[in-house]
Amino acid sequence: MVTVNENEIARWIEEHQREMIICPHQPGLLLISKKACIKRYKAALGRAFETISEDDSFHYVLKKGLSLCEGCPIGRKLVEEEKRSASPQGEPMEKEASQQS
Repeated sequence: MVTVNENEIARWIEEHQREMIICPHQPGLLLISKKACIKRYKAALGRAFETISEDDSFHYVLKKGLSLCEGCPIGRKLVEEEKRSASPQGEPMEKEASQQS
């Protein structure tokens, strides 16, 4: 097992600072990557957890945690930026799709 010391962690965070955000919705002002935020936002919008009951404690807690991400303006903005950067000309993908119709 590889051990990582605090200096290595601090150096990694410093080198990847532009990829990280502090999530204002998670307990303890969680430091997460923008990619993780996008994944959480998309998962919160998905329907995978709709039928989960309180009896399934792990998934119930996960669903409740993701519910904080569902209407998050930060997650929405990051998803929109991701879509723009993925389109060939930097335009929103929806605009391209409507032009092809």
